[in-house]
Amino acid sequence: MRREAADTLRVWEIPHDCGISEEMCSYTTSCKMEQCQRWYVSGHFAAQLEDWGRWCIALLIVLTGFCVPCHAVRLAEGEVPCHVSVLPVFFVPQDEGAPTRDMQDKLVEHIGVAQRCYRRMLKSRDTFTIAKEPPRIVHAKHPVDYYEFSRRVGSKLESVSEILQAFDCNRFNCPYIFVIVVMNSRNNVPAGSGRPFNRGFNNGGGWVFMSSYGLERLVTFQKTLNHELGHSFGLAHVSAYGYDMNKSRSVMSYNGNLHWDDSQPRKDSTILLPEEIRALAANRKVFARLYFDSKVDVPLVYKMGSFVRLALEDEIPGQRPFTIKVKTSSGEAHGSSVENIVHGLITVKGQRSPKIRSAFDPHTMWHSGVTNAGWVTVTVTFPVSVTLCKVCIHSQYSGQYHRATAVRVQAMQSSGFKDVCQQPLFTRDAFIEFPPTIAQTWRFHFRAGTSRQVVIRGLRFFSPGGEIFCRDYPYNPDMF
Repeated sequence: MRREAADTLRVWEIPHDCGISEEMCSYTTSCKMEQCQRWYVSGHFAAQLEDWGRWCIALLIVLTGFCVPCHAVRLAEGEVPCHVSVLPVFFVPQDEGAPTRDMQDKLVEHIGVAQRCYRRMLKSRDTFTIAKEPPRIVHAKHPVDYYEFSRRVGSKLESVSEILQAFDCNRFNCPYIFVIVVMNSRNNVPAGSGRPFNRGFNNGGGWVFMSSYGLERLVTFQKTLNHELGHSFGLAHVSAYGYDMNKSRSVMSYNGNLHWDDSQPRKDSTILLPEEIRALAANRKVFARLYFDSKVDVPLVYKMGSFVRLALEDEIPGQRPFTIKVKTSSGEAHGSSVENIVHGLITVKGQRSPKIRSAFDPHTMWHSGVTNAGWVTVTVTFPVSVTLCKVCIHSQYSGQYHRATAVRVQAMQSSGFKDVCQQPLFTRDAFIEFPPTIAQTWRFHFRAGTSRQVVIRGLRFFSPGGEIFCRDYPYNPDMF
């Protein structure tokens, strides 16, 4: 098989115990990682083939010269990926050379070590997945000095914008967390940073920035990568929970005793705090099998901190902001705001005290004015068109006041708002389902009870693939 063709078919997560020995496998470039690096024919059926089938297909490729590049399925503009994986990317400024094969293999190896590190810290319950594609090389539009990664605010986001363009995707539908190594032969810039694309814990992909200088010369590269991946998953520094950044054993600290010598930890092993495990469990698109269990994950006599989400930097150039606009003509009583229904925390029974059942909070809920028509209305506009098939409506407070008794859903089409469904609501936390419908602007009418007022603690939106535009803080009563 020609090397050029092989490079388009390479993947990084075929189990090492596939049944073919290293000596017999002519498609293995190295076996340094837990996942050996084999050649792969794209297509959903190929992964299910037995070993003899892989050999037959490989022989067919050699004889015919036929191969199919391995691509991720491209999503529509407003579609949100069901699963997010980590993908290595080399960003090459105009005045820097492309990465060597050894550099690409070394980065893949480091990511594999990080994958195993997270599996260990999560006690083998889950870890992130690595994209089944070779490292991608993106040629930058400018020289390295233009980006001034260490000084100019927004320089990393300008690079992220170029990479999203190269992948023909946007911040909403990108199925990757990019581990971006900037080719820089002069110094360790960028030294390390990471963020999700969007607010919250389960809203898509993200990015990590490192330098080729650090990849080739610094023994701290692995420790920094583990830390910055945590940021890309939505984790904050341990100082956000009141811990000392220089003493904590968390992967999200700066503890000098936790540095790695290349791919091996130097001293104490890093850990994840209970708050960090809880945050990763909320990121379902990355850690689909991880569930937070307070009985297992929280030590005795341990006081859990609140959810802390990362503050995002400036908006990504050329990308629409991750903002849902909400309007109402039904009033905003008692100092509440209608925008609360799509942002912030949805209060749940017992969250503040076992005796308090979601007491009214104008900072997290919307309280309508009095309606004489029997209905109150909210209009929700997403930054892109979305496909909805289910909505969860959290109404009422204190277990007895101002519950919505029915809902009517409309979607904006070219000819105006069209009815999608109308259903009664029998509980304070009610799911409604309807045929998948595409629209950017939606209207929700809530029927009031005898009080002629409605309180909405929050709305949650679901596409056929799961929850989308997740709130800043996850709704899960078991996590508190």
